[in-house]
Amino acid sequence: MKTIFSVLMILISMSISHSQNDISISLAEKPTNALSDPEHYYLIELNNNSAKQFENLNISIINVSCKDDSGSSKFYKDHSKTNNGSKERKDGKNGYSGSNLDVSVLKKDKVTTIQNLNLNGRSTVVFNIKYARNQSTKLNTANCFEIVVKSSDNEKELSNKLIIEQLIPDPNDFD
Repeated sequence: MKTIFSVLMILISMSISHSQNDISISLAEKPTNALSDPEHYYLIELNNNSAKQFENLNISIINVSCKDDSGSSKFYKDHSKTNNGSKERKDGKNGYSGSNLDVSVLKKDKVTTIQNLNLNGRSTVVFNIKYARNQSTKLNTANCFEIVVKSSDNEKELSNKLIIEQLIPDPNDFD
């Protein structure tokens, strides 16, 4: 019985350690400006949890559905009322708001664009994700973005996924 228990513990610990990512991505700071402002900056932190060095990492940002199958917000239950204006996604599921936001990956200075990142072993890098509303942005909606770090060939995901829900109110409602 002790042998079976020991083998199970070893298998569990191996699967846990194998499933952990070398790179973790997290939200370091939310925007502090008014929700009705046309631009928002999210400070993102990348931690290399291993001794390996990574070069030419890509930051992948894609739209994902903000809604679950019941039509409620997956991430913030109190924001579910703002998730109207859904349209059909390419995969046939409802929930993507269709808002057209300009998205940029910028250095901490909020000016310089980042194409690829290098990450030394056991180090941390911070950068900004900028979401900007433009003339064609659908108002009174929400967009959800999935951010993940990928290998230089864009084949392998090297980090966990970070989901950010960006609310897009009508600025005229704030007069």
